[in-house]
Amino acid sequence: MICKGYWFEVFADESMTIPLDVFGGAVGFELAEDSMDEAEQFAMDVVEAEEKRYWEVLKEIV
Repeated sequence: MICKGYWFEVFADESMTIPLDVFGGAVGFELAEDSMDEAEQFAMDVVEAEEKRYWEVLKEIV
C-alpha cells in the first residue's frame, strides 16, 4: 500500500556519522495525522521505547 509517511534516522553522535537505527512511520497507521509535530512525537516515542527495551535486556544479561 502506498501512503504518506516519514523515514527517521537515529545517530549516536551529533555529527551524524554513527547510525543507530532507521525506521518509518506511515500516516494513517503509526501516525494519526500528517504533521511535523505528530512525526516528531512518534520518533521520540519509538526511540524512548527502544531505549527502555535496551536497558531491560542489559539487566537480564548482567
